[in-house]
Amino acid sequence: MTADASQELRSRMVARLAEAGDLRDPAWRAAAAAVPRHQFIPRRAWVHDGEGYVLAELPEDEWLAAAYDPERTIVTQVDDRVDARPGDRGTVPTSSATMPSIVLAMLDALRVLDGQRVLEIGTGSGYSTALLAERLGDDQVVSVEVDPAVAAAAGEALTAAGYKPRLVTGDGAAGWPAGAPYDRVIATCAITAVPYSWVQQTRPGGLILAPLAGALVDWGLVCLEVGEDGTAAGRLLPEGVMFMRLRGHRDPDGAATAPDLAGVQPEPALLDPHELVESNLRLWLAGLPIPGVVAGAEDLADGTTRWWLRDPATGSAACLDTPAMTVRQAGPRRLWDLVADTYRWWLKEGRPGPWTFGVTVTPGRQWVWHESGRAWQLPPG
Repeated sequence: MTADASQELRSRMVARLAEAGDLRDPAWRAAAAAVPRHQFIPRRAWVHDGEGYVLAELPEDEWLAAAYDPERTIVTQVDDRVDARPGDRGTVPTSSATMPSIVLAMLDALRVLDGQRVLEIGTGSGYSTALLAERLGDDQVVSVEVDPAVAAAAGEALTAAGYKPRLVTGDGAAGWPAGAPYDRVIATCAITAVPYSWVQQTRPGGLILAPLAGALVDWGLVCLEVGEDGTAAGRLLPEGVMFMRLRGHRDPDGAATAPDLAGVQPEPALLDPHELVESNLRLWLAGLPIPGVVAGAEDLADGTTRWWLRDPATGSAACLDTPAMTVRQAGPRRLWDLVADTYRWWLKEGRPGPWTFGVTVTPGRQWVWHESGRAWQLPPG
């Protein structure tokens, strides 16, 4: 590979991002043009083959093209494995190099200014960390990564590329108090609730940008402004994002299995789940009344599909079969009815967009709200 080849691909990537509107800030455009993304992308990547993920050694031309594809996310770890070899198989992606279009769009949404100090939650490949360091300077950037192997690889890549931000290996939910206060906090992982430590470590007037996971889809993206009173509030952005969850916010082990409700009497379902899967916004908002619930779907041997919900906290569960459109519900909470009620409310309100929803965080509790006054409690941060 020649330096000219990587530079040409990088220039093309930056041009495409600018044309798509993902590089509106000239400072981020300059940073994207300067950071050699291929140095943060391993030659070995996990590729989906229709049944699962397989670790492959990418040919040099394919690897370089992938590194500078603005719309390609590259899976770099599966099932938290650190010892995988080419040909090994896996199921659940646990670390990745997010597509540049999302990385730059989120950095633009952070509204960072020269001289400001940024805390990044989730170093990952180190590419977004490098962009921050290029834009603000090494001393202004702190990045926290929970996985020691991922952190080590990112650290090596950053050093090789000439960047020396503060890298911390630890639980991102705790932030890094030693470097506080920060002007901006950005999370590159999805959260089910905003860790209050992030609010505590952000200056009044500072911003927190984080993907907000839902029970049915991890999609929302919220930007909060921290107040003088120790609270934070802000709205969802128009375009959501999908990220792997913060390790401590994952579903409980063993929860991702369909509940057995064969002995429960079926009843007509109040909502066809196919209506929800038409958009991520529908899935996200329909899950607001059931935080902490695990959801899934499976194709059965008879050609039908079973959609299911399981609440580890209360033992409540629901199974909905299509095309029969019958649902079985058990436990103290009728989970599918709660989903259907929220979706019908959204329809009645005229299908409001994500920007009409917001989040408020206080020391004791936090919630999602809508302009109409309706609100949904979130788990403790």
